[in-house]
Amino acid sequence: MAKAKKNGERERRITEGILVDAYGPEEQAMECQHEMFVEIRWERKRSLAIPLSQVKATGEADEDTREAVADWHYWIGQGYML
Repeated sequence: MAKAKKNGERERRITEGILVDAYGPEEQAMECQHEMFVEIRWERKRSLAIPLSQVKATGEADEDTREAVADWHYWIGQGYML
């Protein structure tokens, strides 16, 4: 599968808003070695953890959620590692 065209705004947001939260290269690498999981509501009162790469934000999701999911799919699509 071909990589998506680089998106400068998204790259900046990921670098400045997400990777900056890690204290240094070691912590960035530690946080970025595995799949990212999110919890979703399941069967009304239960929650279920699923890989973020399998999530598609629906029309019910707010703008920030849609942006975060899209950023993650972009990150994976660029071949970046966690």
